[in-house]
Amino acid sequence: MDIAVRASNFPTRMGTADCSSYFQATVTPATVTITVTAPGRVTVTETIPTVFTVATTTRRRGGKRQDTAIHSNIPIYASACSGAVRYESACSCIGVTRTTITATTPSQTITITKTRTVTTFQPTATARPFILQVAEAGSYVAAVQAGGDYIAGFSKRESEAQLFYIDPNTTILKAIGFGDVGTYWVDYDTDFLWFTGIIQPVTCNIDNSNGLACVSGHFTELGTYAGNYSMSITIPGLDLDPYGGVHVTPKVIYKA
Repeated sequence: MDIAVRASNFPTRMGTADCSSYFQATVTPATVTITVTAPGRVTVTETIPTVFTVATTTRRRGGKRQDTAIHSNIPIYASACSGAVRYESACSCIGVTRTTITATTPSQTITITKTRTVTTFQPTATARPFILQVAEAGSYVAAVQAGGDYIAGFSKRESEAQLFYIDPNTTILKAIGFGDVGTYWVDYDTDFLWFTGIIQPVTCNIDNSNGLACVSGHFTELGTYAGNYSMSITIPGLDLDPYGGVHVTPKVIYKA
């Protein structure tokens, strides 16, 4: 059988080369799908809902599977080998074995565009940040820790003053970095202005002289407490002398 192979060693074509070609298997890897993403931007602010669409893409699995191509044509001069098995045996006798060549991985790009509904919010009014100055205390309102919570206290340094703003939709006073300002002891005749752990929020307005007035339930008047230890909010007409404080109207100083 291998006589037929060896007899083919003509200068123009080597039997060994034919064997190598016959034994060569080409592997084409599965197709890789490349997904192109269409970017979108969503800006979230506050209140009024509006609806629009954003282009997105999804990834689709699948594609062409890996394929292996094996040569099966026996040279005419080796027809005496009578079949692939004997031809392969003859090639093995002259030291030729199977080889595998891996082709470059093919790829295809698929972009599938869909739409999704996004709800965003836009402000209905501009909320200006401000600090509060209390002339009676000769200080600015600042965040002071009280146990595990924070309340409205005082600082002589303007740089330590707490930034506030009034929500234009609810008129709730908000402390930037904390959230709603409010009261906790809602059944008492006086309370602190709490930055954390509140039960009832404080709603406020600013008059033409930039004075701040606030209400929280039955609390309607702002004041100081315990020798300028902190701010307080009280029921109408409460005498603050026993509490070491006075009624005040904090001045709003805008910072933007």
